[in-house]
Amino acid sequence: MTRVPKIAPPELPKLGQQQVVLSYELVTPMYGGGKESQKPDTAMPVRASAIRGQLRAWWRLLASSQYDAKTLRTEEFDLWGGPDKNTPKASRVMLQVRQVKNAKPEPWARYEKKSDGSYKGLPTPQPWANAAYALFPAQGKAPGQPDSANPHELIKAGMTFELVIGFSAPINPKQQELLWQSVRWWSQFGGLGARTRRGLGAIQLKQVSDHSLKETLLKNIDANEEIGRASCRER
Repeated sequence: MTRVPKIAPPELPKLGQQQVVLSYELVTPMYGGGKESQKPDTAMPVRASAIRGQLRAWWRLLASSQYDAKTLRTEEFDLWGGPDKNTPKASRVMLQVRQVKNAKPEPWARYEKKSDGSYKGLPTPQPWANAAYALFPAQGKAPGQPDSANPHELIKAGMTFELVIGFSAPINPKQQELLWQSVRWWSQFGGLGARTRRGLGAIQLKQVSDHSLKETLLKNIDANEEIGRASCRER
C-alpha cells in the first residue's frame, strides 16, 4: 500500500522579480550532458544544475583574485549557498532553462567495411562532427568484436535555449559584478556537456534581455583585462 505524506511539500524558491533572460545557441556538437554519462538526454538536454556548477567554478576563479581564502569561502556561501559556520545557506542565484529547440542527437560517425568485408578499425566521422581528436572516447568499437559498440550520439550544433537568471534575495553591486563576469567567462570559454576543453559543446550568447548588461556580457574577453590576467594565472 502506498503511503501518502500528510504534510505539504516545501515551496520551491522563485526566481524573484529581477530576472535576466539570456538566449544561447550551440555552435559545436555537444557530447553527453544528460543524466547518463556520455549520453545526450532528449527530454532535458540542457540542465540548470550543470550550468550552476560551471558558473560557480568560474565565480570562484574570478573572485580568488579579490578575496583571501577565508573571505572567499564566506562570500561564496553567501551567494551560492553552503554550510557557512555550520548554518546552511540557500543559494541566492536561481537558474531556469527553457525554450530548448533543435536538440537533435545523431551518431557522429559510422563504421565502414573494407574491400575484404571486414570493418575499418576507426569510424568515419560525419561532416558535421569531423573532430576525431576530440571524440575518441565516443568512437565505440568496430562490429565483429566482443565489445563492439556503435559510435555515440551527439547533439548537433544549432540547438538553442534560454537561460533565465533570477535572485531569491537581493545581492550587492560587487556580487552582481562578479556574477555577471562569471556568466560572461562561461559563455565564451565554457560550454555544455563533456570535453568542452576540446571544443565540444561551445555556446554563443545571442541576446540579453537586460539592456544594461548587453555591453558587459557580449564584449569579447581579451588579455588586457585585469581580472582576466589574474584568473588566467590561477588556471
